[in-house]
Amino acid sequence: MNIVLLNNGLGDRLVVQQLRYQLRQENAPESSRINLLIVDAREMSDECFAAACNEVRAVRSRFGLNLGVLVCKQPTLPITVAAIRCGLHDVVTQYVSAAHLRDLLRIASPGVRLQQFHAVVALLRTFSGFSAAEVSARDLARREQELARKREELTELERRLLQEKETFSHREHDLRERTRRVDRQLARLQTDVDAAVAPSAAPSAELEALKRKLDQRAAELDLRERILNEMQELLSAQATDTGARS
Repeated sequence: MNIVLLNNGLGDRLVVQQLRYQLRQENAPESSRINLLIVDAREMSDECFAAACNEVRAVRSRFGLNLGVLVCKQPTLPITVAAIRCGLHDVVTQYVSAAHLRDLLRIASPGVRLQQFHAVVALLRTFSGFSAAEVSARDLARREQELARKREELTELERRLLQEKETFSHREHDLRERTRRVDRQLARLQTDVDAAVAPSAAPSAELEALKRKLDQRAAELDLRERILNEMQELLSAQATDTGARS
């Protein structure tokens, strides 16, 4: 059984590994045809992935290919289309499990008993790192960079929060000062109003006294007018009596 693994090594360069495993199969003719080709594009750049697709075309044209598989983190439309065009008809995300590898080997090598694939699966998982618990050095470096970036973001957020807290403290202090100034101004205005109302009470008392004097004067005038009227009536009556007698 011929298996080809394509992944990226240091410097994001394409690495091609060809594994040949002799199955315990009687009367099996020697063949250079590739049974299974796996492209591990989880860490590949666009340029490296394009080189891998070209390598898949070269393998297909030179040796022939039974089954091609693409392993990627996110099967976007451009990646999927490019994979199908070069001959990778199976797309797997994240990692390939042991059960999935056995199914792929059974499709890539029809007629071979399933029990013979256990050793091949172990060999593939050893050389390719297709394991859920496998963490590459590149993944660790990426996680460290991500953690460093998050720490920087957290530090920046803390700095901004401290600045906003200081700004709010200054604003609160300013508001308290303004409130105290307004209270003092209101107190002065109230004092001025009270001072303005108090003097007005004296003129009101004087007006009342003046009104009483005017009322008394009017009463006196009325009394004098009434007395004058009575005296005039008496004089008129006396003049009438004198005329009648004469």
